[in-house]
Amino acid sequence: MPQDAACPKCRASFPVTEARNAFTVACPKCDTEMTVEFAKPAAPPEAGQPHYDLFVKPGALASGAGPAPPKKKKDDDDDEPKRKGGSAAIVLLSGGFGLLFVLGGLGLTAWFLFFFVDTSTEVVANNNRPNNSQPNNQPTNQPNNQPNNQGKNTPNPRPGPGPGPGPGPGPIIPPKPRNEFDLKPVSGSLQAITPPSLDLSTSQVIILPAPAAAVSVGGNGRYIVMHIPTKNQLICFDASQGKTFIGGDPLNGGNHLLAAGQNQLVVLGPNNILSVYDLPSLQRRYDTSGPRLTFGVASIAMGSATNGPMLACDVHGNAALMDIGLNGATVVEGSQGNIGGDMTTPVRASANGKLFLRGGFSNGSKTLLVTEWARKWKTTSSDVCASYPSADGKYVFGYGMIVRDNGQIVGSRAGGPGNSVWYVPAVSGTHFLRLGETKDGNKQAVTISVHKNHLNPEKEKAISLGVLPEMEGLVEWFFGRTVPLDQHLFLIPEAKMLVVLNAKKDKLTMRKVDIK
Repeated sequence: MPQDAACPKCRASFPVTEARNAFTVACPKCDTEMTVEFAKPAAPPEAGQPHYDLFVKPGALASGAGPAPPKKKKDDDDDEPKRKGGSAAIVLLSGGFGLLFVLGGLGLTAWFLFFFVDTSTEVVANNNRPNNSQPNNQPTNQPNNQPNNQGKNTPNPRPGPGPGPGPGPGPIIPPKPRNEFDLKPVSGSLQAITPPSLDLSTSQVIILPAPAAAVSVGGNGRYIVMHIPTKNQLICFDASQGKTFIGGDPLNGGNHLLAAGQNQLVVLGPNNILSVYDLPSLQRRYDTSGPRLTFGVASIAMGSATNGPMLACDVHGNAALMDIGLNGATVVEGSQGNIGGDMTTPVRASANGKLFLRGGFSNGSKTLLVTEWARKWKTTSSDVCASYPSADGKYVFGYGMIVRDNGQIVGSRAGGPGNSVWYVPAVSGTHFLRLGETKDGNKQAVTISVHKNHLNPEKEKAISLGVLPEMEGLVEWFFGRTVPLDQHLFLIPEAKMLVVLNAKKDKLTMRKVDIK
């Protein structure tokens, strides 16, 4: 704090500032030089008194130093230019950010005006037109179902894009993919199945142009459609006529999957090309893309008494339904999911299209029963092996047992070691075949019979057909397994006929079955 110093010559008083070191100062009145020094007092000063004692001596300091204010710390001296430089940088940065903010705001405003404000003549006219729907052109905030000027209850309009003031449209958010679906089999045009005008008192044989590969039943059991890969042909057997005919449109090379329905046939070929044909004419209707599954489509199935939907499945159980329309095929939204099963098991469909199976042909491959329940896929495990669904989807027939559509065993197990039994359902109706292991001379064979009582077929008085030579090779006795029997044995009750496609798939044998 400053104190008053008295000049030793003229006794004039003038203020000087406290300092740690002595310094020289000149009297402002007489210019006499004097030395001023501040020192701590011996006793603490009283309140309101100076903190230091002031001593004034005539003459300048011996070093000749002139008057100087108290020196600052070196650090303070160093900090001063830094503060000045830092303040300048802050000012520049603040200005730059402010400029960017202003420019960005102008750009955003221009973008909004360009994309969201419709300045067309019609919209401008609408915006300037008086609003006659409200009195005095005042906006209304009435809640829903409040009476308007006409005394009617009308809900408030939904906000959204359109003429007039208000917020513009928000971002387009795609709807979430559905994970639920309805399994609704499509009815087709029924075609009557009657016995052919052939004398089947003895078996009749049809030789195919070459061995068949994929086989599928359509027309509710009337038609057996086969793919002949070496000829790139489709060939169809008509049970009511007792003969075959070849499709007029040749296929591309390679293996093809077949799924026949009531009036149409689906062929899935290489490169996921799906072709739809009329049945029974086998005239191609259109080509489209098949369903996109994670590991490609490995098998397809469709109810033979329906026109879809068709189930497609890959080797790891990823599946999807496809609607097969007159002019195009589409995946049923929400039907894609995993139905389980191992890599070697294709899918099969009941004739009514309500039950699907995923199970192997061998005696050790268990079956999964797949249905739609509460708009989702429902998969039920069962103990039945080498299995095939009944036409009505209520039962599953397999190796030594029959189970319900919920997996529960009907009756008791049949057969055993050295006495194997297989059940195969008819292509329509409720009849089924029983294959039993037997001896034909010195070799193993099967005897075949026709049954209807699924509760206790072993005690039923059935129609016995005995050992049929055309069935040779359908059972691989060394491995104890069968070929896919639903692609070789076709019991057609309405036609009173059993059709057998031999193990080599190059010959059809027709036999009369007197089903009442």
